[in-house]
Amino acid sequence: MPNPPLITIITPSFNQAGFIRQTIESVIGQDYPRVEYLIFDGGSTDGSVEIIRSYENRVTTWVSRKDRGQSDAINQGLRQAQGEIVGWLNSDDYLLPGALATVARHFGENPQSKWAIGACELLHDRNPPHAIRHAPENLSLKNILAWWPDYWFCQQATFWRRSLLDEAGFLDESLDLLMDCELWLRFFAVQPPTRIPQTLAGYRYHKAAKTIAATNEPVLEGIKVLRKIRAAKAGELLAVYREESVDSLLQLCDRLAARKFKARNLSTRELIAECGRRMVQAPEKLLRRRR
Repeated sequence: MPNPPLITIITPSFNQAGFIRQTIESVIGQDYPRVEYLIFDGGSTDGSVEIIRSYENRVTTWVSRKDRGQSDAINQGLRQAQGEIVGWLNSDDYLLPGALATVARHFGENPQSKWAIGACELLHDRNPPHAIRHAPENLSLKNILAWWPDYWFCQQATFWRRSLLDEAGFLDESLDLLMDCELWLRFFAVQPPTRIPQTLAGYRYHKAAKTIAATNEPVLEGIKVLRKIRAAKAGELLAVYREESVDSLLQLCDRLAARKFKARNLSTRELIAECGRRMVQAPEKLLRRRR
């Protein structure tokens, strides 16, 4: 490829000594000539820093210092990124060989595309991959709002032009689990993504992973995102989802009911309060959609 674009990969890390070596090697081992690799460690104490340091001559930048969480670490990288194309890779995941060459070729063949989603292999802990997750087809305002769990796609295989951040903004650092989902909503409001059929990355499930260890927090953050949508003013990117946000709230209700949470549970109290506020604001609309 003549004049290949610079691609920036950002890895946030905290105490992932068991996996980060594979993550780093999957990036620096790419058969692609122009990679900027930034690693932001949150002050790990499990040996991760020593592993990262052993690669310091092969990565562009790395730091280890206390941060405000994963979203803050990623935003630090996004603000420093010089690449035309950007993505982040968590320190327990990995890129497949040839992934970045495939990404660069896709954006070169689709110059109008501002962001793109590839396929991702799924694996549990250190076991072999057991499934491939492809980007959903025909995404719409309604179903991307139901990103988790119905229309989810893998952040590890999602890449965008750096210029899209100027339109959509950075990660919301008040979110710790659904920060990618909320970012995709803003991206989609600018432009729907294109799809890359090839498998680009690996997404690892393990017992210490945030999304596995979390119980009620994703629901709480889902409510927080919906509140942010309802508060969005006309002309703001998230405002385009306001009409669909009621249905999403009802889906959260169904999900909590299926789990049979106890009344003293914080998620339930939060949800009841939010449902009550919605019923007061637009009872006819809620009841009509519920039938």
